[in-house]
Amino acid sequence: MEDRRINRRIRMVSHLEVMVKGNGTHINAFSTNLSRNGLGFCTGKEIMANQEVDIRMYFENPSKQKVMETIPCRIQWVKQISRIYEAGAQFLTIDLKDYPVLSQHVHQLEP
Repeated sequence: MEDRRINRRIRMVSHLEVMVKGNGTHINAFSTNLSRNGLGFCTGKEIMANQEVDIRMYFENPSKQKVMETIPCRIQWVKQISRIYEAGAQFLTIDLKDYPVLSQHVHQLEP
């Protein structure tokens, strides 16, 4: 099957929190993949498409310490499978220089 995605993805499993703007809801989730423009994730809580969120991503640095970055995103799509919600989020900023740890991971996707 042909992959019609514009951007390459890397598999990345990491804890994250989705914070819905406007109502203060925090949703625990796990990332599934990462691209230059966004990420995929899974959660057990219902989430709606077309809403702006802040995604707090947790990374492990080379010294095994947890590092966190909060990235503004828009939920592009949501698919419910049984009690799990799969979703895709698009980064709202193209310039990732404000997110150095995320930028390091995205740098792996350069051709």
